[in-house]
Amino acid sequence: MAIDPLPVSALYRPTDLKALKFKTTRELDDVDTLIGQDRALEAVRFGARMRARGYNIFVIGPKGSGKHMAVRTYLTQRASDLPQPDDWVYVTNFADVNKPKALRLRTGGGRELRQRMARLVGNMKDSRPDGFRG
Repeated sequence: MAIDPLPVSALYRPTDLKALKFKTTRELDDVDTLIGQDRALEAVRFGARMRARGYNIFVIGPKGSGKHMAVRTYLTQRASDLPQPDDWVYVTNFADVNKPKALRLRTGGGRELRQRMARLVGNMKDSRPDGFRG
């Protein structure tokens, strides 16, 4: 069965650029979504709703297409609607240094612990400098 060639009129559609309300694309605002990519965005939404471990979102597309910004914008918005997760920190287990202990802290507790530990070590260095020589 032979395939008919397409006519030139089906391959090219002229556009009247005078109808556009801008001279260059620099005049346009940045877009924070993937235009015409409703299925792709729905796939990201679906992936972000997965509550089980072992699922990932992999996004691929042409460089400069806005995919990174669109996904980041959506995930940032989604994260702001969810409760903030607890902090998890690992500390030395002096009984078995190959098995650190995990501490679950309230949100922001990890940063606070790090700051307090830094102050403690600094105070100890000031009061007992001989114990901290290398």
